[in-house]
Amino acid sequence: MDKFLTFDGEQPIWLDDFNFMYDSVKDAITQVVHAITRSDEPTCILYGCELTYEGNTMSWTDGIVMLSGEILPVKAGTINNGGNQDLPLYFNVVETYEPEGERLFKNGERHNCYQKRHVTISDDYNDYYIYDISRLEDLLHEEEHLLYSNAETGDPTYGTRVIMQHPFGGGYYLNGIFKVVPVMGIKRKNVIPKTDITNVINAGIESGTTLGTMTYVNAAGTTASVYPIIIKFTIEENRFYMQADFAQEISLSMGEGQFYCRIIGSGRYI
Repeated sequence: MDKFLTFDGEQPIWLDDFNFMYDSVKDAITQVVHAITRSDEPTCILYGCELTYEGNTMSWTDGIVMLSGEILPVKAGTINNGGNQDLPLYFNVVETYEPEGERLFKNGERHNCYQKRHVTISDDYNDYYIYDISRLEDLLHEEEHLLYSNAETGDPTYGTRVIMQHPFGGGYYLNGIFKVVPVMGIKRKNVIPKTDITNVINAGIESGTTLGTMTYVNAAGTTASVYPIIIKFTIEENRFYMQADFAQEISLSMGEGQFYCRIIGSGRYI
């Protein structure tokens, strides 16, 4: 966080110094919200502001919003919407002044220096249209990126589907489902050829990364078993390959295998 430094020796203080201190706190809080949401969105509903309709009355609960990077409380209230639930609604900033903040200046003028700001809701038009503003809980959802599905290839033989999940506050995880054909001595299966490597690069996967995990295989007519599986990544020019190797030969009739593991870095395994 930025700081306004003070020193002994009758340091001059200017009005812009107070603006610097205010902006430092505001920017720090905004950065915290951006870190939590993994978004640089300057405006969102952090809490509350739940709307309800009853007859001609629209009401809302207390809440907290961030408007253009400024954190402001929302006071509960009601308005008459004439029974129109499609009435455009906006967040409006309201400014009030505390009496104890009044000061008598040298030029004889009086000014109130304690300004308080809160938000209310009305149909007065401005840039903060409520229904265009994301809620915090909507920004904290788990990201899910489809890396491969056999539906993309049209191949009916395999039911392979591999996704990469990125839960809020967590790392990246691979979740894979694949079907196996009636063949004896399965040792290796190429799981993914993929041309779009953006998601795997964002997850920190590099060519040569190896992950070790377990795969749960439920084969028709046999007892479900758990087998060690090694997942290897290869990144060539604009292409990404993922190969799953069973650590031992297994004999399967038609069945389905599943694996789930966390990606923790290049050249390491879990």
